Amino acid sequence: MAELDNSAQNNGETEMKDLDKKQNEVMRAVGSLSTDMELGPPSPLGTHSPNSWVHTSMAHLSGPWRTVHRTRQFNEELAFHAASKILLCLIALGSFIFMLGEDFMLPWGPGWTLSVIWLAATIGGAAMKAIGMPSLLGNLIAGIILKNSIDNADINFKSVRGLPDSWASDIITFGLVTIFLRGGLEIDLDLVKKAGKVAAKLTFFPGCSEALAVAIFSRWIFGMENFGLGLSMGFILAAVSPAVVVGAMFDLKQAGYGVKQNIPVIVVAAASFDDVVAISGFAMAISFAIDAGHSETDTKLVEGFHGPLTIIVGLILGIMCSYFNAQTRIWNTVWKRTAVVLFLGVFLAFGAKYLEHNWTVAHAHPIGASTGILAALIMAGCTAYHWEHGTGAISICGHNMATEEHDHKAAHQVEHNLHILWDLISQPLLFGVVGSYLDFRLISVETFGRAVLLVFCGLVFRTAAAYFATHGTDLTPKERLFIAFAWMPKATVQAALCGYPLYLINQVTLADGWKNEEEQEKYEKWGSDILATGVLAILMTAPAGLIFIQKIGPKWLEKYEPPEGGDETVAPGEVEALVAENGEAEGGEGSEEAGALVAKEEGPEEQL
Repeated sequence: MAELDNSAQNNGETEMKDLDKKQNEVMRAVGSLSTDMELGPPSPLGTHSPNSWVHTSMAHLSGPWRTVHRTRQFNEELAFHAASKILLCLIALGSFIFMLGEDFMLPWGPGWTLSVIWLAATIGGAAMKAIGMPSLLGNLIAGIILKNSIDNADINFKSVRGLPDSWASDIITFGLVTIFLRGGLEIDLDLVKKAGKVAAKLTFFPGCSEALAVAIFSRWIFGMENFGLGLSMGFILAAVSPAVVVGAMFDLKQAGYGVKQNIPVIVVAAASFDDVVAISGFAMAISFAIDAGHSETDTKLVEGFHGPLTIIVGLILGIMCSYFNAQTRIWNTVWKRTAVVLFLGVFLAFGAKYLEHNWTVAHAHPIGASTGILAALIMAGCTAYHWEHGTGAISICGHNMATEEHDHKAAHQVEHNLHILWDLISQPLLFGVVGSYLDFRLISVETFGRAVLLVFCGLVFRTAAAYFATHGTDLTPKERLFIAFAWMPKATVQAALCGYPLYLINQVTLADGWKNEEEQEKYEKWGSDILATGVLAILMTAPAGLIFIQKIGPKWLEKYEPPEGGDETVAPGEVEALVAENGEAEGGEGSEEAGALVAKEEGPEEQL
């Protein structure tokens, strides 16, 4: 009888402790943790007197009452937390109405529409995250719903009614800058070198194969006679999504799958530069794709050099700015480093965008917005290298502008701050706006069918190229197939770039640069086709790729079982941790960690 009493006491105590712990964690998160003053401290159920049956009876009586009270208190705290957010939003709205004017913040004003897009995209992202899908899908779907459920009235807005087209363009540019600054900060050249030739082949062959296949098939599927425009679409679709792939590969690595064969390192290292190849190819292809209607020799010459000039100028500006950031005695705190990287990236992107609109040579634009975005990406990557290795600093009047100790975590700390900006502002607005570009009223069912077919064709060639890129390794056929299919997900780059060709086409239309109306209509249709294909590629491949990695990975990859008494976290062949462990990549959030592209080495002693 005493044993039964003790068991009941222990079970009751454990259940109440677990409930209290969970509720306390949530209430701490919402900013309020009440004490149990009304009930007093919990009964010492773990201590037993000779009259143990008395304590057992009291435990059975007080346990349910305590549980009901704590549950009611818990629900009240959540309600108050939600109410506080709603009240703050209403107060902020009222403040902005009086501050910025009624036309700006009242319904269908620019500020109102921007707020609606952000709120809807944030809610949609939270809903997708709750079911284990990337939140960017919810952002995208929210934008699509807003666009197709709200009438544009008398003005033909390209995004949601009330949002100026220039605002939508700037949101896309800012989102692109933010994500590529994050990606650049987490590129690790040392890890790519360790991954070997396989990672190098995976970086170039699959993406380039898909881009060429899309360019060729787009002529047949969409009637896209402009090969440069088809190749631009190919490079847009060719970029793999680190936001989806890296988080999922991190989960597999933590479970021990594929680490013995170094598979997670190979995939992540190749993904680090896959986007660089795609963006560089896109920047060069788009420069040849759009003809503003000027046939002069000088114009053609400038347009011909636009692609190589984009790469060269982007490299030069990025490297120069990285040396500016390398003076760590000036940028000696995390917030300073975050600010200088963000502001320089924005300066490069929007400065190049300004030059694109206002500087012409022989009726051509030698510098485009893609130049600044590429420069921002290169700047971030080189800056991370300088900070980690202590290079790039100069001496002024005998004073070295570098700190004495190398900061191996500086780049990741800055990336973590940019991740907050991306997660709260840039991602919901970017994907919400891009989704709002997709107007079902203007796109036929046939266009959707063609887009699905083109995405499928590109994936077939990409998968085959990725499979053959691992030829000559010790990997099994299943492991090679897994690597090939793991590169399926598309998301961030597609969302950022799929609307850009249509934007350039609209700029030519505004400048009256088309030869005739027929050419204008043809290019506008192609621009809409690229947009629809990019959005559908995200909806098709992001969830499918994530599910494939999560479900098939444990079946096709060998699980490393550490020897008894050995190190359970390090497997033979594993180079280093794949993702910088800052507490962000957990559960569903791990799939959102686009910034955690590659782990940073903590020091020579930690290399395996």
